[in-house]
Amino acid sequence: IYGSGEQLLSSYTLSPDVARHVRIVKNNAARMQRLIGELMDFRRVDTGHYEPRYAEVNVSELLSSIADNFNEVNGQRRIDLRMSLPEADVVIVSDRDALEKILYNLVSNAYKYTPAGGWIEMTLLRERGRTTFRIANSGKGIKPEDIANVFNRFEILDNFERSAHEGRIMRNGIGLALAQSLVSAQRGTLRASNAPEGGARFDMTFPKMNV
Repeated sequence: IYGSGEQLLSSYTLSPDVARHVRIVKNNAARMQRLIGELMDFRRVDTGHYEPRYAEVNVSELLSSIADNFNEVNGQRRIDLRMSLPEADVVIVSDRDALEKILYNLVSNAYKYTPAGGWIEMTLLRERGRTTFRIANSGKGIKPEDIANVFNRFEILDNFERSAHEGRIMRNGIGLALAQSLVSAQRGTLRASNAPEGGARFDMTFPKMNV
């Protein structure tokens, strides 16, 4: 579906209304593909079939690369994406593919709940050999009673099954549950909270590791 939509948009002259509907179909196909990939990754980690592939990762460059994916959204929704990184590049030992999925899911989640004209901040901290990634955003934040279940895979999958039964595409929380599973597999921690200045905040910390 995605490929056919891409071919229609690139090979034919479509009216604005038809082109808009083709883009909607293509975007929905891409969302479904990402969802299937996340569910497969989630299952792999949950059944113990995921083995981290450790190597040195320049996380300063990785964060900048992830931020570039959201430039268009920033312009459309007037979102101020802020980055707070150490002057020198930070290199850690991690599974790069897994780390990229985790960070992308956390940043995507921040965009989902940030209102137009709001802000998102990506912060990288080093302390006592540990590396912390902090993703914070403006908005209403997380209801206090929901914080404990943000990463609860059983509740998330129950909600997903109910939505699928009702014919709705719903991926709320699956990316966060996958992120927490991947972080735990690398001996890290991932915590959700509400920032003092308002909005949600996710802190992900990894211990120092050697290749």
